Amino acid sequence: MEGRGAGGGVLWRGGRGGSEGEGGRGPEERWRLARYAAIERTLSLEGFEFAAMGHTLDDSVETLLLRTGRSAGIEGLKGIPLRRGPIVRPLLETTREDVMCYLAEKGVDAWVDPTNSDPHQPRARLREVMPALKRAWGDRWPKGPLQSLKHLGMDSEALGEVAIEMLKHHKKDKRLSLRVLDLPRGLAARTIRMWLYSLGSEAPQGGLHRLLGWERGKSGSVEGPPSFRVEMDGEWMEWKGTPRE
Repeated sequence: MEGRGAGGGVLWRGGRGGSEGEGGRGPEERWRLARYAAIERTLSLEGFEFAAMGHTLDDSVETLLLRTGRSAGIEGLKGIPLRRGPIVRPLLETTREDVMCYLAEKGVDAWVDPTNSDPHQPRARLREVMPALKRAWGDRWPKGPLQSLKHLGMDSEALGEVAIEMLKHHKKDKRLSLRVLDLPRGLAARTIRMWLYSLGSEAPQGGLHRLLGWERGKSGSVEGPPSFRVEMDGEWMEWKGTPRE
């Protein structure tokens, strides 16, 4: 990669992933977290405002399908965002095939990540069936999936705006009123996640489900690793865990 960058007149910055990625659930997630941590360090070091990623529409559809198998809600099913902070993705509405054809026309030798063909990685296994799925979509590919991702993104954004207002109404310091559980379940879930995130935490697997099922008027706690604890006194839930680093 360093040789390719130098040969094309592109600034090269390399390094090894550190502990930033160890909170992920699997290798792909750990690598992703470490990669973005390195990108943000480089942006700060070089004084750059944005970093453009090469994700395509194929990557976004693959992300949606993978998250479907991981019980994701609407926030996870909207695919890869066009922008998140300093990270921008200008190719998200372009297919991988179109990108590769463009590079071939320009005589650019594309580098392919070897993990893309590693059968131990879920995304690599999914890519084995993607050609059949595209054939099934027929002339609806790529416009159909692209529009579906846009619709999911708009719905998620709308739900998020409502959840922000609910959080303002039900939050007091580090506490959240148990009246939030009277909201529609999806809205209550988004509001609780926002509350936890504002305190430097997130619910572990199963934790959010237990919070959503809590009975008003009942005292107790919901706990889980790592360092997650929410206590209820019958009217309020209060976070008692340790903030993530």
